[in-house]
Amino acid sequence: MSHQTNIRNVQRQLEHHERESSRLYKKMRKMLRGVPLQISDHALIRYLERVKGVDLEAIKQEIITEKLLHLYHTLGDGELPNGEDSTRCVICDGVIVTILT
Repeated sequence: MSHQTNIRNVQRQLEHHERESSRLYKKMRKMLRGVPLQISDHALIRYLERVKGVDLEAIKQEIITEKLLHLYHTLGDGELPNGEDSTRCVICDGVIVTILT
């Protein structure tokens, strides 16, 4: 088989794959039209911070109390109370991953 024949075969295969890719892309776009729009936690936090003016640093300081720091340095990771109320912080690998009430 000559190089020209090989080139034509490869070009036909490429055209076929491009058509198939285009067909699948259109099908995917059609499927996504029915998916409800969502918002990520990151976007929600940025909205609260930038649009609503919520001071995230103040909230962090409110969560990380002296009591919580003392307990964390003494006990390490776990479910620890952070204040006088019933609020508890779940700490994993030195990161507060959720707040429980």
